[in-house]
Amino acid sequence: MAASFAPSRTESCWRQWARLHRPVPRRRRRRSCRCCSVEPSSCMTHACETQPCSENMGRPRCRGASSCAHDECSRQPLHRCERQSVHLYAFRGEGVRWANLAGRDRRVQWPNAPDFKNDALWAFGSPAASSLYVWSVGTHPMCLQYADTLIELAASGFWVLCPAISHDFSIAEWVLKSVVAVDWALAKGKFSKIMLGGHSGGGPVALSSGYILSQRKVAEVSGFVLQHPGAVSFVNVPGCASHTNNAENKAYCDQFFPANMLGSLKGPILITCGTFCQVTKAENSNFFNSFSCSKADSSGACQSQSGAVTCKEGYCANEPWLENPSDCMTDTVCEDVFDTFVHPKPPFSPALGGGTLYKHCGEHEFSVMGPYGWQQEGVPAVQPFLQTIATGDQGKMAVMKSRGGVEETCWMQKSPEDSSLELASMQEATMKYMSQNQRSHWINATSKVQVSVA
Repeated sequence: MAASFAPSRTESCWRQWARLHRPVPRRRRRRSCRCCSVEPSSCMTHACETQPCSENMGRPRCRGASSCAHDECSRQPLHRCERQSVHLYAFRGEGVRWANLAGRDRRVQWPNAPDFKNDALWAFGSPAASSLYVWSVGTHPMCLQYADTLIELAASGFWVLCPAISHDFSIAEWVLKSVVAVDWALAKGKFSKIMLGGHSGGGPVALSSGYILSQRKVAEVSGFVLQHPGAVSFVNVPGCASHTNNAENKAYCDQFFPANMLGSLKGPILITCGTFCQVTKAENSNFFNSFSCSKADSSGACQSQSGAVTCKEGYCANEPWLENPSDCMTDTVCEDVFDTFVHPKPPFSPALGGGTLYKHCGEHEFSVMGPYGWQQEGVPAVQPFLQTIATGDQGKMAVMKSRGGVEETCWMQKSPEDSSLELASMQEATMKYMSQNQRSHWINATSKVQVSVA
């Protein structure tokens, strides 16, 4: 059974809420479907309206009475969208600085504080939820870029918190903001389970936050979700102090990533990872110019020079990455990150709760952010994993395991540094690729999903 999840420019839950609740009602506009990869009735989840037919590999135009007017809310009662509570707090004190996405159009009205965006703590759902999930963003993304997944998780019984980090953040800020968020949340509600998650560099940060919470006896974390984690040997892996001569990095490693940290983590770990560029080619990476070459050693000589890339003087072809560009990012090879964060080699301690590896064709960011990220990894992997921990129902985990061997097609848009995933504005969770004017080329990769538990 094949699965194909191509991005759509459909509206997210709260965007439709905004459109349907404007002061002056507007007639819903139905858009005809130009290109569908499957039956017209389900074209909204595929490549419809994201690219011209000529770029859709010859797939036929939709036939019959169908449209792509469906959106995220069409798959659920609209009242579910209306009750999605989104609040914004500040880390300065515990008072609410601003709440409930003010205004009938639900656009963010930022307070007049120049650094508020750096201090923001996003809260999705209600503190009356039975479980808490705290999310750590990647190196530069913002919480709103993950809003589709975080809102859906809130709707399934979690109070979801996402602390923003400043542009020039430190490892300490990255880790401790999640620690502070958990401590703050425990004063607001009673949670049977506490779980942490993160994307890219935020994945290892989630583990570190769990370690700090345990050491400070604030809370025991019941599970971790690492989506496309990056394992950088001198920054964020257990025992990284032994891999750096930089005094600042060494101090952070000793405090936040000690060699024995995994041995104190009792909760199981889910690692999702991608192989988009591995199953296609390194040149497909939107970061190819950044990663294809690396600085030469002290001798200045290159052991070999790949014919696929020409590097400037003082740089050599980054052969390890060119041979296995994984999800189009560096330091993200599936088996390497799983071994690093779940079963490291002695003398490092393994994670007490074990782990699950969900390996598929996703790209580093497209398979995590926006509505497409919810389709690609939220529905098949993240939600079942978290719900298994929250409810104890192993049947939900079985659903994820059953995807092993399923052939899946993943999509990404060619845009430098994944720039089409940037927010169209700072006021709403809308990616640039959702714009009607976005005409960048979409490419895809196909492989079988692999699910392994250790």
